[in-house]
Amino acid sequence: MNILKYIILLLFSSLLFAQETTSQSEKQSIFYSFENALTIAKEEHKIILLELVATDCYFCDKMEKEVLSKEGVQEAINKDFVLAKVNIDIDKIPLGLSQQMTPMFVFATADENVEDIRLGFIEEENFLTLLKEERQKIKVP
Repeated sequence: MNILKYIILLLFSSLLFAQETTSQSEKQSIFYSFENALTIAKEEHKIILLELVATDCYFCDKMEKEVLSKEGVQEAINKDFVLAKVNIDIDKIPLGLSQQMTPMFVFATADENVEDIRLGFIEEENFLTLLKEERQKIKVP
């Protein structure tokens, strides 16, 4: 019985250690459903950043791993935007948009006006610049 307790304790400790050593820059980005993002954007006076993805989209995965998971990008998004993610293979595409290519980034106001659309993979530095430009361009009540 003592050996079993020791093994369980060892496994639990290794899981905790693995969680603690995960780099801040490799966290998963936080995103909402479009409906939840809409509610939050209205309450917090933020811009909706809608990411349209596809199930087997290489560049969607690349965008998540190399850009959206970075701490600086997450901070920039959380400051002025609410990130919503819609998988076009599973969910209905909101805002009257049609499928184009993925990933597709849509900047919209809380009253559901589409302000800008960007297509494809965007390098981290360029994505941060885009966020800054959209924040300055889009007026939020």
